[in-house]
Amino acid sequence: MEKEHFIPDTREEAEQFDLLLSKYVSQKAQDLGTPISLGNAYDLFQKRSDGGRLFAALFDIQINFRLLACDIYNLTEVWNKYFSKGKLEGGSILDSEEKFLGKMEIHHYSSSIIFRYRALWDKVMGFIVLLFAPKHDKEFRKARTRKKKFQELASNNEIIPQIDSEFVNDLCE
Repeated sequence: MEKEHFIPDTREEAEQFDLLLSKYVSQKAQDLGTPISLGNAYDLFQKRSDGGRLFAALFDIQINFRLLACDIYNLTEVWNKYFSKGKLEGGSILDSEEKFLGKMEIHHYSSSIIFRYRALWDKVMGFIVLLFAPKHDKEFRKARTRKKKFQELASNNEIIPQIDSEFVNDLCE
């Protein structure tokens, strides 16, 4: 039976995934490079008993960060295509098919960015909890509002002493 979700099982698979993800992003948008080497992360997390979970979380963040970059790039392209030429100014979206399609594309990418951006911050906060306070991971994931739970956990120096309050406040803002 095949795995339901792919997560690299070796450093080589992690590096190959990085390479293929870069190619994908280059085809869809302007690739800004790999923010974090999955090969290096794979090696680093092998030293921890919960390294598989940490790597899976970072892997998810990496994918969604790069897809967010694609969404932002595509929104910029659509915006420039229509708004820089004044094609969507004034009137109704029903005035022309081009105006309707342009506005829909902008709505499509804008809402994708919003949802992916919010989800990415939840993933980052979850990764931080998993990294520094793994005993509180389940509590964080089951919280009604993860942002409030993260702030509560990360502001407590007895739970996560590695993070200062300024970082926590900036992240939660």
